[in-house]
Amino acid sequence: MGVNFNERTMKEKLLVITFLILALEVSNAQLDNLKKEPIFTVVVDAGHGGHDPGTHDGKGRYEKNINLYVAKFIRYYMKKYAPEIKVVLTREEDVFLPLGRRPLYAKISDANLFVSLHCNHNPNKVSNGAEIYIQNTTRESAKFNLKKAVKFGLILEENLEEKLNYRSRGILMKNFQVLRESIDFVPSVLVELGFFSNNAESSYLNSNKGIQGLSLAITKSIMKYSIDTNN
Repeated sequence: MGVNFNERTMKEKLLVITFLILALEVSNAQLDNLKKEPIFTVVVDAGHGGHDPGTHDGKGRYEKNINLYVAKFIRYYMKKYAPEIKVVLTREEDVFLPLGRRPLYAKISDANLFVSLHCNHNPNKVSNGAEIYIQNTTRESAKFNLKKAVKFGLILEENLEEKLNYRSRGILMKNFQVLRESIDFVPSVLVELGFFSNNAESSYLNSNKGIQGLSLAITKSIMKYSIDTNN
């Protein structure tokens, strides 16, 4: 029995419609995948670890733990507020990591920013506040990334002081190894979160409020910096 012309035309139209629907679904899936791909990568380096505890407050509380807690909360908040930004941690647990290996995470992951977290200590027990360090160098190869590091530092300083009501002691220059060995290929900063030698500040650094507050301030700063540099 032959197929009616109208029936054949209808079947062809249905096939075309089905094809278009499938093509649209594939396109939407591809768009969804593109949206999920990271547009910015930041390496967060939790300083010290393992047999290297960093500073302490004499009460069994160690810098290495706070650095790691803040790093993990930064990753948590980033997944919540800006999943398009990829956070790479140099360590996930209490392990020792040589200084020379830490900047390599930024190189291998082709990171857009490197942030190393530390806590401070001073014989003057009233010293308080965060310090933001960039590499002390005049190398021509570092100028571009130094400029960007300063830009991030200014954003972080503003968030700490205006949003968190937390003192910043400024953007300073020093020859830290993790900065020296990273600044040629990525904007890099080292953040001293606060002073363990100050009893009040140490208690804040070791509290949920302090850990989460500082983590969120750094997260929001990374988000703002990524938007500014991508525009």
